[in-house]
Amino acid sequence: MEQSKKLSAGIIRNDRLMADGRTIRYYDSAGQNRSAKDLRPAEDQPSIGELRLDPLVNEWVAMAAHRQGRIFLPPKELCPLCPTTGELLTEIPESDFEVVVFDNRSPSLRPPVGDWALPDQVGPDTDLGTS
Repeated sequence: MEQSKKLSAGIIRNDRLMADGRTIRYYDSAGQNRSAKDLRPAEDQPSIGELRLDPLVNEWVAMAAHRQGRIFLPPKELCPLCPTTGELLTEIPESDFEVVVFDNRSPSLRPPVGDWALPDQVGPDTDLGTS
């Protein structure tokens, strides 16, 4: 999924695929050639999280237990948001960029893969709804 798109004001967006399947987007005002590859080993994507209905207040609550193992406050020398340099492989394989945006490594929710169905809706016309 490597593509370039010209946006307004002379900005060019380059979309690249990271090793773990996420997308990284570079926004540049000059025509940069984005050729660096993400050299980190591929990792499994985290679970998708789930929505649960709280019957006491009749509200959906997001549950994302898989986020408990995410990276949190790494030491400065292992900063995942700095550009890749030498031995330190980070989220950003390129070192010369103006703006970069990448998908969250540990999202609370993400689109499901494979067979899935929406949960039954709860509202005033169902036995769990409030009347």
